[in-house]
Amino acid sequence: MKKIAIIGAGGWGREVALLVAQINKVKPSWELLGFYDDNLPPGTKVDGAPVLGKVENLNAIDSNTSVVV
Repeated sequence: MKKIAIIGAGGWGREVALLVAQINKVKPSWELLGFYDDNLPPGTKVDGAPVLGKVENLNAIDSNTSVVV
């Protein structure tokens, strides 16, 4: 499965996470790593997925991970 992270854990970010889950029900394709969000502390769970850090932490992300805004 391809790794994916979402920028922003607000309403739109949660919608994207829901779409990822719906896609995976049809054909498992994505491993949702979590969210990058400037307003929530790392480790906070948002709809079951962790906040991984602030947006500035994306510089350290694995280059094989897709990022969705």
